[in-house]
Amino acid sequence: MEDWRDVIWSNECSFSVDEVCGTVCITRRPREAYLEDCLVSRLARRSTIMVWGAIYGDQKKLLVIWDTPSWGTINSQTYINGILQPHLHP
Repeated sequence: MEDWRDVIWSNECSFSVDEVCGTVCITRRPREAYLEDCLVSRLARRSTIMVWGAIYGDQKKLLVIWDTPSWGTINSQTYINGILQPHLHP
């Protein structure tokens, strides 16, 4: 039991805040192929939010919302700079 108190459990989750999420299926007749009501833009940018949290021992960290405008896209370096250093090892 003592060893488990030294383990950090961490995870992140992202979710879409747009109306359209995942695979979109449209049922239409052949003559309706290019009607506006039957089209979904593939270039539409989705708004996605990522949250991160951690627990260890008897402590829990507050959820962190990824700040894309300030931190940029998520990669190993931005994850270390934006999440791990300031929130896990302040």
